[in-house]
Amino acid sequence: MAASSQPARPLRLGVLGAARAVPTVIVKPIRRNPDLAAKVEVVAVAARSADKAAAFAAEWGIQKSYGSYAELLADPDVDLVYNSLPNALHCEWTVRALMAGKHVLCGKPLSSNAREAVVMQRAAEDAGKVCLEAFHAISHPVCKRVRELIVEGKIGTVERVEVNYPVELSQYDAKIRSKMHQPTPLADDYRMHSEMGGGVTMDLGCYCVAMVKAVTGEDPQVVSAAAQRWLGDSEVDVAMSCEMHLPSGATAHFDCSFVAGKYAQPVTMCIAGSNGKLNVEGFFSAHKANKIRLEQWDDVGVTSTESVDDPGRLNTQDSFYYQLMAFVDEVGCQDRRPNPGMPWGYTKNKINTPAEGVKNMAILEDVYRAAGMKPRWTTNPPPAPYDVIGRSRL
Repeated sequence: MAASSQPARPLRLGVLGAARAVPTVIVKPIRRNPDLAAKVEVVAVAARSADKAAAFAAEWGIQKSYGSYAELLADPDVDLVYNSLPNALHCEWTVRALMAGKHVLCGKPLSSNAREAVVMQRAAEDAGKVCLEAFHAISHPVCKRVRELIVEGKIGTVERVEVNYPVELSQYDAKIRSKMHQPTPLADDYRMHSEMGGGVTMDLGCYCVAMVKAVTGEDPQVVSAAAQRWLGDSEVDVAMSCEMHLPSGATAHFDCSFVAGKYAQPVTMCIAGSNGKLNVEGFFSAHKANKIRLEQWDDVGVTSTESVDDPGRLNTQDSFYYQLMAFVDEVGCQDRRPNPGMPWGYTKNKINTPAEGVKNMAILEDVYRAAGMKPRWTTNPPPAPYDVIGRSRL
């Protein structure tokens, strides 16, 4: 008699950092979407204090809580880790998680600088584990559809890409804070501290760069940049404007801001081509806020205009849903491969491998240099790499 087949259990995810955004990024997408919940469940959370971790776990129904990140990484029941820590801690704790045998979804940007990103790439390869940067915008079907329209030649040859991402950061805390979180004044937000990897380019500009890369399939080169600095820390940019050049000859530009006056403004992108234009609004949300408008023309003028609908999604399926689904599906693919974790082995996330993360960080460094600012520096070094029997290579 044939053995009965049992459904695979969900992958078990632990969260490093009881951050304000974790419910939006992780907990709620799983709760709202049964197909995602069948693949992954949140089983643990770690914070800098046991009390904070316990309060977060109680509010969101998470089974285990830990008062240190190392304790969570030592838990054999945790398969995956979401690293929600401040930027300056991404490299150290992602590398530690990979060394502990966990797959990692790391908050964006991947690291503080390109050197750290290289270390993270090598750690993922050595461990044979998936390491993805949490660029949920490029996981969204809107982004993928825009790329398809460009490849199909709907607007001819791409000539210009413009991205605008305005936010009012002072309103962020009240919009997203959980019940267990105390209010965080803007001056205390890690995004406003350069030593923590802060700055609008690190927070929003990294999305802009990733979206330009995703829709064009090219790596931009920074031409010029101008920053508005924060009075509380002269190395923190609260607004950045950047001009870039693409290898094809096209140009690209992004503007991002922490001081836009209104918190909830849509991310917009315009891609102009030789015989058409795409206007895109909303890369994150679950339904009607996402719009793709295609214009085509000839020598006479505009010949056709159409709205391109985002295909077949539920209102619960926002960009965070697609990001998590891509992550767990990649883990499933990698776990079946004889040589997992290598750049060429990623099947679901070819534009979001650790190798691409290294490029992203190098571009962000160039943005800062072009604006006359210092790139973010390493304040929390990762541990030394180890070989398979646990001896230090250094």
